[in-house]
Amino acid sequence: MKNNCGCGNKPKVKRPQPHPPCPDITINISTINNSLYEVNGKVTCNKRPLQGVFVKLSSSSDIVSFPTNPVTTNATGSFLAVPDVATNTSATKVTITASVIVDGSAITTSQYHIFGNKN
Repeated sequence: MKNNCGCGNKPKVKRPQPHPPCPDITINISTINNSLYEVNGKVTCNKRPLQGVFVKLSSSSDIVSFPTNPVTTNATGSFLAVPDVATNTSATKVTITASVIVDGSAITTSQYHIFGNKN
């Protein structure tokens, strides 16, 4: 007679499904013209936009600064900053870092871009 109690069977372990980090931040840098640039991005949690998050921006070089800092995300989780670039500067590789703290979790992301201002 076969015993159907399930004795001796290994219990099935449910593994958590991976999900995007929370918060998550993206950053993009665009050249508008030879002395005007934009830094924009988005802050999300599990792919949902986060509104009202303060995004602190920093630069690896003194030639780039942010007159409005931090910037705040809008209803779509997006942010936009227009950095100041020092005049009479040649093309320089600069790393821009965006940092946020959401519910006690801090995250940063960085991207480099070539900045310069020959005006």
